[in-house]
Amino acid sequence: MKTQTLQKIKGYAYDKFSCYKGCQHGLDHALRVVNNAKRMVKILKVEKRIDVNLLYASCWLHDIAVIDKNNNVISSLYFHFFESSINKKHIRRVLERFPLSKSEFHTIANAIINHPHSIPYRSLNRNGDIYLKILQDADSFDYISDERLKSFNHKRKYLAPVSNLYVHLVKKNLKYFLNYPELAKYIDRF
Repeated sequence: MKTQTLQKIKGYAYDKFSCYKGCQHGLDHALRVVNNAKRMVKILKVEKRIDVNLLYASCWLHDIAVIDKNNNVISSLYFHFFESSINKKHIRRVLERFPLSKSEFHTIANAIINHPHSIPYRSLNRNGDIYLKILQDADSFDYISDERLKSFNHKRKYLAPVSNLYVHLVKKNLKYFLNYPELAKYIDRF
């Protein structure tokens, strides 16, 4: 993927996420997922085997179809349970904005549609391509990040004891929620 195309995708993501009022799928989350993916590429030593721009584009857009302007409990639950279906329905419209080859289009769409639900459902993609697996794991690492937990607890203080315990348990068992379980030992880098 050309760097220009990645920059267009990044700009589009910035514009869309700047309108988002929620605490879980905003610009900060997308940026952390991109940074997690960058760390994973280095740890896995795959820089020369993949198109990193293509991976980062997938990271920038991975939640673009499910950002909810209302941010209420009902819509949050709906987006949680039906994220893959929502992505499948809307991702074509998003990706058609950019000059992508058929292969790039397919790779990004596949990664975005299939990335949800590693945590808590262990719906992993160990037989998927590397772009999908890294995106899903990068998103999983942010799911349990201190920054994300703080933003969640700030908005929903009444749930803090439960969410803290939940994240603690997931962290202790992280290898079961990753396509690359060996990354669990690097948790302090994320």
